[in-house]
Amino acid sequence: MADALKVLSYEGVIGIDQIPGIGAQWQDLADSGHSLIINLSRVETIDLTFIQLLLSAKQTLQEKSLSLQVANLVSTSVLEAFVFCGIIAHSRLSGRELDAAIDRFLGERG
Repeated sequence: MADALKVLSYEGVIGIDQIPGIGAQWQDLADSGHSLIINLSRVETIDLTFIQLLLSAKQTLQEKSLSLQVANLVSTSVLEAFVFCGIIAHSRLSGRELDAAIDRFLGERG
């Protein structure tokens, strides 16, 4: 399998109802050898289920020698959800900084 890069953009509200579809999409792409970039710049709200999916998918893709990265622009409300969960300390981060914080969070738990 060739490591191909796929950018996925989301918008609006991402909640528990969307998680099965998003998870299946990410799984299919990972099974096809794609690394993922997740664009959350137009997302208004996420809930804990999306954060759990993102963390799990990031670990799973790393185990397959693939990657999942958060695109550089992230809405403040998305960042605030990560603050609420204790993954980051404040909501003034770029997507790259969020991505690095997620890596540190996963490393501390691994």
